[in-house]
Amino acid sequence: MKNLFIRNKWDSMKKMMCTGILVLIALLSISFVSAEDTPSDAGADYIWNGTWEGTNFTIFIEQDATGITGEYEPADGVMVDPGRLEGSISDDGITYSGVWIESGSVVQTLADDNMSFTINGTIDPFGTMTEQVLHSAIATRIGEIVDPENPWTGNWTTERKIYSFLQDGTTISGTNHPLKGVNDESGDLNGTVSEDGREYSGNWTETGIFIFTISEDGSSMDAIIHESLNPESNADRVTFTKTL
Repeated sequence: MKNLFIRNKWDSMKKMMCTGILVLIALLSISFVSAEDTPSDAGADYIWNGTWEGTNFTIFIEQDATGITGEYEPADGVMVDPGRLEGSISDDGITYSGVWIESGSVVQTLADDNMSFTINGTIDPFGTMTEQVLHSAIATRIGEIVDPENPWTGNWTTERKIYSFLQDGTTISGTNHPLKGVNDESGDLNGTVSEDGREYSGNWTETGIFIFTISEDGSSMDAIIHESLNPESNADRVTFTKTL
């Protein structure tokens, strides 16, 4: 009886061990299949990820499961503004398109005769930049004073741009456009005027359309960069090469 009890107990243990092994194999098979079916965040699926070098800009693109973002900065020795990219990728993954945005702040001081003002502004840093870029200029009025109660209202010109302001009491909105032959973009300005009316403080933005198309091997991309949000506006066509 004792031997029979031991044999039956051993048979039961063997059945339990076999069942456990089968369950373990099944679990491992499921895990293996799931791992194969799940895309890797670090894999080649995110072909836009990296640093892209062009003639005037270096572009830094980050792509992951949540989407895609980009920033850019001037190439060495090139006098252009840094900025950021907001957009999306086409269903086939070949095109990255959206809007480029450049921004900053400005303080402008009106002269006593209301016929000119000084500009002291900043350009927001992007890419590997850590500090704002400073810029300054002097603007002179085009024509006569339009509204003595709102002396900022009117058209003004610097060496590079024409500014158009509309003042309504303590608020100002306006636009700027590059002079003919100047390689720059148009922008918008919004801000407020000091109590004495002599100083304007605000922010500026410049925006435009971009369309990037990546090569089959993912080593380069052809870029169409419009100077404004108008798809019919002038556009630069540049090829960027992936370096990292």
